[in-house]
Order: sequence, then structure tokens, then C-alpha cells
Amino acid sequence: MKFIRILIAIVFIAVVGAWSVNVVLSKTVRDHTPPVITSDRDVLELSVKDDKSKLLTGLTATDDRDGDLTSEILVGTHSRFISEGVCDITYLVFDSNKNVGKFTRRTKYTDYTEPVFSLKEPLMFKSGDTVSMFTKISLTDCLDGDISSKVKIVVNDVDNSKLGTYYVTFEASNSYADVVNRKLPVNIVNDTVDSPQIALTDYLIYVNVGDTVQPQKYIKSVTDKYDSNIGSDKVEINSTVDTRTPGVHQVAYSYTDSRGLTGHSFLIVIVREG
Repeated sequence: MKFIRILIAIVFIAVVGAWSVNVVLSKTVRDHTPPVITSDRDVLELSVKDDKSKLLTGLTATDDRDGDLTSEILVGTHSRFISEGVCDITYLVFDSNKNVGKFTRRTKYTDYTEPVFSLKEPLMFKSGDTVSMFTKISLTDCLDGDISSKVKIVVNDVDNSKLGTYYVTFEASNSYADVVNRKLPVNIVNDTVDSPQIALTDYLIYVNVGDTVQPQKYIKSVTDKYDSNIGSDKVEINSTVDTRTPGVHQVAYSYTDSRGLTGHSFLIVIVREG
């Protein structure tokens, strides 16, 4: 009997020892298997107005040890546009052992449009003044937001010593590598500090082919040191706008006061196809 008891004790110790070793090994042997991300669709369609959380629609993530990690999925990088509004987005998820699972899915922004220029003031400068265009121009992207800092000048033929209309080509790209390139008119005028001031509601607008543009409605106010109560009907308007023709057009506004001083302002009209 004594021998049997000793044998049972030895077997018990061996079993406990083996179990302990297995527990230790399971905790010390590193897990090298990354979690897996799957999607319930091949292409995700979104609006540019959708919240960023919508990028996670239809995704799930699982790990062989941690289980469901869907709530841990992160939006990683995106590719350049493959076609207009279409790109690939890569997603990431980490398990408790820092293994990373990756998944790439095609995404289509159904209402994407190219970046849009706007002006805080007319692209107008007094003869002899420094032509500083970046203080006037802005660029907004429907996905990236304000990308004005990306704008650069690629062609500039302005001679600020001579009155007239010149053309400057502005260019920029959003983070999806969609490049916008616009050749805009820049005007050198002989206005002085005492010239009438013509303020517009907008200085650059986008319209579609066939739209109607009424230049007078963009006049916000006309102020002058000498004349008062100046109505918009007193402003001379010269327009080259033809909405049948896509491209860049301009409306020139001017008012000459009772002292013979003339003030100017300009509206750029970009006609887009469809």
C-alpha cells in the first residue's frame, strides 16, 4: 500500500508540474498570428458629407485569442484617386500582442467635386503696388477642407507698372492627388486711396453651362468720400461672361464720382460643364 501511495503522489506531482509548465509556456510563447479584418461589401459608397465614422461601415475584425476586435479597427491610409472620387482605403487593427491586421477596401465618394477656389477680395492691385495674391485667394476641398497652403503659382505674367488685365495660373493638389489648375485674371488699376470703393458679395463664383449670371446682384455696396447714397444702378458693368462656354470669365465694375475719381472691382465667373 505504501508503494501505491508513493506512486500516486509521484503521478500527481508530474501532472501538476506538466500543467504548470503548459500554463507558463502559453503565457510566455508570443502570439504571432494577426487579427483578421473582413468586409460585407467590395466597394463602400459614401457622400463627402458623411461623418468619418462611416468609413468603418460593414467591417468586422476577429482574433484567434482576443476574439471580436471590431471596435478597435482604425482607418489607416488612402491611395490616390483611381478615378474621380474613387480610392482604396487601408484599415488596421491590433491585438493584445501588438500583431497588426490590415485590410484594403475600395471606396467611392459619389458626390465628389474638385477643389474650389474663392476670393476674399478682387484680384486687383494698384499700379506700382506689390502684387501679393496669396492674401486674397483660398482653396477648399470637399474632403480635406482648407488646402489654401497647397496653392502655388505656376505661371505669372503680371507687370504691375502697366494698367491692364493679366493672367496668373494657380495650381494645387489635395491628399488624393487630384490636381486643380486655374488661369485667373489679375487686374492692375489706377485707383487711389480716395477712389470710390465697390464691395461685392462674391469675387469668384462657379456656375454651370447654361446658367444665368446677373452681375448687378453681386454689388453689395458703393462708398465714396465725396458722393453719398450711390445705388448699384450707378455702377458701370462690363461683362465677358458667356455661360454657353466653359472656362473663366470676368465682370468688371467701375464707378466715377463727382470729383472724377474712379473705383473698380471685379468678379471672376468660372463656368463648369454639367
